[in-house]
Amino acid sequence: MPNPNLLPSHINTAAAAAWERAQLKQKVSEDFGATALFGVLDTTVDEARKQGTAGFEGLERIENPEVQRSFEQAFLLSERLVGYAGLSAPTPDQMLSAGVNFRYLAEQFERMEQEDGATPHIVLAPHGLGKQTWLDIAKAMAADKTIADNPLGVDEEYTEEGYSGLYGLYIAGSIDDNTWDQLDQTPTVGSTTPPTYATKENGKNIGWTLRLISGKEAPTHFNMSYKKSQQQNPPIQHQTIAESLTYNLNMVLNNNEVPFKTPTKKWYSWCQRPENHKLGSAPVTTWETADYNDTYTGSILHVYMLSHSYSDNLTGIRSPVG
Repeated sequence: MPNPNLLPSHINTAAAAAWERAQLKQKVSEDFGATALFGVLDTTVDEARKQGTAGFEGLERIENPEVQRSFEQAFLLSERLVGYAGLSAPTPDQMLSAGVNFRYLAEQFERMEQEDGATPHIVLAPHGLGKQTWLDIAKAMAADKTIADNPLGVDEEYTEEGYSGLYGLYIAGSIDDNTWDQLDQTPTVGSTTPPTYATKENGKNIGWTLRLISGKEAPTHFNMSYKKSQQQNPPIQHQTIAESLTYNLNMVLNNNEVPFKTPTKKWYSWCQRPENHKLGSAPVTTWETADYNDTYTGSILHVYMLSHSYSDNLTGIRSPVG
């Protein structure tokens, strides 16, 4: 962890102010994006937690301090992510009030880390933001100079109707606003939903969930169609679109975990299609290379629709836990 005393005073001030704004549920400024601030924020969180004022009391149920810190960072990342759209993320205490079992999630985190040989993604995901809001978030991220070695690509020559340039995120034209709204629902597990913190902000009804997704590079269950996955007993669970966008874009914000810049293997991951969605297709996400004038200019997160009967050896499943 960096020593705050080695950083300029304005950086320390910005870090403390950003954390205060996060706790007051206000927009976090772009200063929150400076790489050095995560270390300073860790220090600020430590001090605030000792005083019982950080809103992190729910995480005290997690006994392993390193796992607890991973959960803290996940909340900070999602706060910063939606801050690009002028929104704020819930605190751990608010998720606790919604029924999240942090002790159980921490146990599953350690189990997955041991079994997978990779650190799981802790995904605090907002459902109901709307298609345009995600595009706005990605565009702001692509232009954010405080993200060290920003891997998000920009293709200024992208001319498909409805787009003026492509910034960090592509959503297929077949996914109109109505289809997106049908797909961007809180996850379901059988007839139930995971604990969800419901809030209304900027006119949007947002449902926040907290689940784990394997940190392995490749998904599982290759050559299994979405349709077949739902014919298993019990049906295999899928990440939601919001969860996939959250953990992929948070990798960009977490400078030590960026998506590939020169992909050698392109994986496609199915995303959940609600049972009441009658189209014969389901969404997938993947990373694509942005090429501008035959020059590599970064990576762009893509969302497509594929036939729910489609299968190949590059398309698999990322099942959430929680």
